[in-house]
Amino acid sequence: MRCVIEIVAGSTYLNNPTRMEFNYENMDEFKQQFLKRFGNIGGTNKAERERFKVKQEIKLARSINEFKDVFFNASYWHLVKIKQEPTSSAK
Repeated sequence: MRCVIEIVAGSTYLNNPTRMEFNYENMDEFKQQFLKRFGNIGGTNKAERERFKVKQEIKLARSINEFKDVFFNASYWHLVKIKQEPTSSAK
């Protein structure tokens, strides 16, 4: 699967979400690919203080819905868009 995620870290970045794109085959690989990119997102000071908690909850997520809930429950991290699409297997 191919995943496109747009995420915001704090209110000052609401008009400029960070976009991530990656391929994955299962939930463990999804979390690994996401967390690899998550550390590169800059945020407000309050968002940075909340980063560790969000990261730990993402590691515990067992489905995409639980992943979305992490951002729903976070105070300063916001999931703007998550789009999943099958990867093309044409060679």
